[in-house]
Amino acid sequence: METQQNHALPEEKDLFKLDGGRILRLLRDPLSALRLTEKEWLYGVLGLVASFMGYLIWVLLFGSKLTELIYGFMPFGGLFAPSRMSFEMFSRMFGIGLLSNAALLASLWLTGWWRSGAQPYWKAFLSQIGGIQYAIGAGMLVAGIFSFSFSLSVLVLGISLLSSLVLSVHGGAEASGISKERMSSYLVLSVSLYLVLLGVLMKLIF
Repeated sequence: METQQNHALPEEKDLFKLDGGRILRLLRDPLSALRLTEKEWLYGVLGLVASFMGYLIWVLLFGSKLTELIYGFMPFGGLFAPSRMSFEMFSRMFGIGLLSNAALLASLWLTGWWRSGAQPYWKAFLSQIGGIQYAIGAGMLVAGIFSFSFSLSVLVLGISLLSSLVLSVHGGAEASGISKERMSSYLVLSVSLYLVLLGVLMKLIF
């Protein structure tokens, strides 16, 4: 029994080894994540975390600028403007980010199951959809860095969010094995379900 356990340990440790070169490739080519397998689920988890952290950095940097802008329109508002975003606003934005990720994953997985007729294996699905998100996190980080310019930051954020939706929906179709005949309905239904789920979750929680 001890011999069998010793042989199993290296395989378990290998699951948590990350290749920096692969992460760089995922940054340069997000759709290369479609080659990830269920054994590489950690790349997917870290991709989702990277995307969420990029979003939070944007919230912190841009939120402070937005607060300054709002108070600047008030008489003597500059004298009373807080130096940073309020905890209440940050908590709300934090929750919106989490709900958006959850709604996106759920909508792609459920629509893929429905339109393909086969339930996507969740580890492989998580690896591939999560692996797409590294570049999105980088885009949101850039949006945060550009927070000194309201219009530029919003533009970069908008590009990042739209890119995330397009790449994720395309990746979801590939990961679920959607046929060409059902691709149109998958695209429409997955985006629609995402918006509905996000709206319902925000309504229930906020």
